[in-house]
Amino acid sequence: MNMNKPRRFLGAMLLAGGLVPLAVHAAAADSSGAQWLFVQDAASGSLAGEDPQHLTLTLKKVRKYITAFSDRPHRLAEAIPNQTFFDDWATTFAADPPTATLNYRRPGDPRPANLVLTLTSPAYHPDQQTVTYAAAVIHEKLDSQEPNTPDVPIKIPKRFGGASLFIDSATASACTAPTAYKIGDTGPGGGLIFFVDTICVYPFDYMEAAPADLHGITWGCYGQTIGGTSGGVGTGQANTTAMLQAGCGNAAQAADTYVSPNGTRDWFLPSGDELNLMYVNLGAFSYAPYWSSSEYDANNAWFQSVFFKGFQVLSAKNNSFPVRPVRAF
Repeated sequence: MNMNKPRRFLGAMLLAGGLVPLAVHAAAADSSGAQWLFVQDAASGSLAGEDPQHLTLTLKKVRKYITAFSDRPHRLAEAIPNQTFFDDWATTFAADPPTATLNYRRPGDPRPANLVLTLTSPAYHPDQQTVTYAAAVIHEKLDSQEPNTPDVPIKIPKRFGGASLFIDSATASACTAPTAYKIGDTGPGGGLIFFVDTICVYPFDYMEAAPADLHGITWGCYGQTIGGTSGGVGTGQANTTAMLQAGCGNAAQAADTYVSPNGTRDWFLPSGDELNLMYVNLGAFSYAPYWSSSEYDANNAWFQSVFFKGFQVLSAKNNSFPVRPVRAF
């Protein structure tokens, strides 16, 4: 695993609109010089403050991922966890805050309107599914206004429904995507490659699903809250370690001690989102439900239901389901 792999987020386009499931397509290519755009979805939002130069923009019910895609001719796409994107904000935008256009509709007014803003100081609150920014207004203009007419006075929308927040882009630093494997290839552990990091987001290049299931295993720790597990891509190993340290052997131990037919040993129990990536990128390779390493509460954890439907639901930790170990490298 390449732990020193750089992460690059230079420039973005964020959309705060409907909550739409994302199918991740990761194509191996050299993304040097690409213009990367980023998309964030939210169901509603608000702007707080009386001074247009000192506002708080809040986006509510945001998706867990930001969609990243590049310009022509690169045509790359990937899903990035919100936390990862905002962790890199300081190195991407802090010295030169981005300009953004908020396209929104006020309650009771069908006409779309725009606010042009600068954004600073983002804060992501995953437990509340919200993101806040410090925002300063540059310009506002109603879309229905005729060209060459005087600008309308600034009107700060206190609350709004579905909206689109577009953040300006910049050229990405050089990032050479891995090319040794593509989705569906047999990996070095003898399993199937189900994820390729094409834009240098993660400290690994690939994720591989084990070539076989482990059957009839409970999650463990029924009635005990572990805490600290996550559903995001790149968190399955930490989740597995947390489960083992808490004494929740069962599913975590089965994945951790799994040895593939060719002797590969560094497997772990996938997080909910890693498990979902297997479904999205490999399809219905099995009809079984699978445990994830993502805990919900003392009695329940997330599992991926029958793979041809691809739903994720909660189940009691003392129920038995198959486990499909994964590894990242």
